[in-house]
Amino acid sequence: ALTLSFWNWHGSALYLGVLAVIVALYPLSRPPEGERDRAARALAAGAAVAAILLGISALVLGPPGALSRMSIGGISAFPATACALVAVWSGLLALPALAGAHRAGTRWRLVELVVASAASGGIALLIPSLREPVLEGLRHASAGTVWLGTVHEFAPRLLGPAGVRAELLGLLLDVGLLPLLSLVAVFDLVYRLRASGTHRTGFLSVVVLAGIFIPGTLLLHRFDLYAAVPLAISCALGGARIWRWIQARWPRTRVAGAVATTLTAAALAPCAVTAVESLLRPPVEEELVKLLNRVRLLPMREGREGVLARWDRGHHVLHVAGRPV
Repeated sequence: ALTLSFWNWHGSALYLGVLAVIVALYPLSRPPEGERDRAARALAAGAAVAAILLGISALVLGPPGALSRMSIGGISAFPATACALVAVWSGLLALPALAGAHRAGTRWRLVELVVASAASGGIALLIPSLREPVLEGLRHASAGTVWLGTVHEFAPRLLGPAGVRAELLGLLLDVGLLPLLSLVAVFDLVYRLRASGTHRTGFLSVVVLAGIFIPGTLLLHRFDLYAAVPLAISCALGGARIWRWIQARWPRTRVAGAVATTLTAAALAPCAVTAVESLLRPPVEEELVKLLNRVRLLPMREGREGVLARWDRGHHVLHVAGRPV
């Protein structure tokens, strides 16, 4: 899966980061003895196999010299190197248990985490060419250039040029009050994890995914799709928690159902308005396709075949007009 994800999108190092965060925070879910080490070994094995497959596939299918350069764009050695570093990091986490030197307790888990992170970070520093793709990835993640600021997927949902009031209204029309349900779920999961003292690895995964991607989509539109899964899961969990509260407060089924229906309608009403409006108006793509079909028929001058367009319309120009963009 990691191999295919890197061939699809070079920013898939983000997925590695999410998996590493879950493994690093694993002790907080109070797993049975040895469970964290098994998770670290699984991540080490998966990342190591992905590094090998990415190296072989880049050598066979990539352009000449692909493995001699580091880049976040195009085929390079960066994906294989990133997977290899995560494999080293997670392997070092599991090493004390394999060597029989493991000690129980949160303090020792923290020591293992610091040592593994320092060692793998030191190895990364020995690869100077790794610096540029990492910085480039951070620039993309923060829309840290003037050009990236013009691309819709790198535009912030909040704290952008439109103003806070307009952005909050746009967010409300897109997702309604569902983020509030998500917050209810996160706080409830954290409370239940602390109160129960039982193994809650699934809860930890939901909290990590929601904690990374839901705030991420407020900063960049690009993370909308990534936030959809944790938002859906956390909304279901938050809705279940509120339903239990409603049943406890209003034991009569009809009253509880009426209250739940009212709250659900209030949470989804803004989204419904947006959905109906989008169905009634013609899609922007229809007008764009008509325009690009005309562009396709225009005579081309040698050396001036290209079409200047926003990044968001680049694929439309390539596919419909058949012109370089």
